[in-house]
Amino acid sequence: LLLLSLRPVMSVRLAFDRLGVKSSSKTPLVFLHGLFGNKSNSRTVSRWLSKDRESYLVDLRCHGDSPAMTPFNYHTLAMDVGKLIEDEIKEPVIIIGHSMGGRTGMALSLERKDLVKGLISVDASPSNRPIGHSPFGTYLRVYNEMNGKKFKSLKECDEYLSKFEKNKAVRQFLLTNMKPNEVEDGNGSDKYYKCRLPINILRRGIDAVGEWPYENVRYNGPTLFIRGTESPYISDEMIPTIGKYFPSFTMEDIQCGHWVMGEKPQEFTERVQQWLNMKDF
Repeated sequence: LLLLSLRPVMSVRLAFDRLGVKSSSKTPLVFLHGLFGNKSNSRTVSRWLSKDRESYLVDLRCHGDSPAMTPFNYHTLAMDVGKLIEDEIKEPVIIIGHSMGGRTGMALSLERKDLVKGLISVDASPSNRPIGHSPFGTYLRVYNEMNGKKFKSLKECDEYLSKFEKNKAVRQFLLTNMKPNEVEDGNGSDKYYKCRLPINILRRGIDAVGEWPYENVRYNGPTLFIRGTESPYISDEMIPTIGKYFPSFTMEDIQCGHWVMGEKPQEFTERVQQWLNMKDF
């Protein structure tokens, strides 16, 4: 089933926000962000989708307000979410995950089918995709460089980041990890912006984010894949592989890039709501 070594791992207690109202007839939604993201990334669409049900916006291990702990891979990410579902929600859920969060949702559905009533994977597929030399590897290196600077404002952070990333929306996403920290120096203390991500842990684990460690297992529950047509992360060539792991899947295309919820929030919400209604979730 799992190509990783299944040594016992300690789950961490994940930070989360709860939206909406508990419903006896509507399945709760659990939103999982991508690499370098946090629970605020899906706030707009989750608010729209929570009018008649509960939603949980989760910070995954080593992100946002959740603890930083090794190992950092899909098994540990999935087990953390599983513990949250068991301890806080106490019923099977619909996972809505973007990028790394989508792959975490896939991992959970394959390892703990009993906790996942349905799965929505947003611009993520069950495939090997090296991350270290991708833009995400560059972002991690730049975060580390920025920690060595003495930036006193997000504007200064943005100016430096713009040397490596021209897309303003992507920079705004990356800047959510830059937080003011009080630093002692020879002249007393001052506040400088530092990256709150555990860079060393993520640097060691970033290759695992690109790997797909599962074989000979499937999740037969309802599954929706939503892909950005201008993004490379779900190509037509990957569709047979998706069907191997998720035989009950359907695919929806939205004309946008990788950041589907941010680029096309209304269209994304409409597609998800239609699918939820069709499946009577």
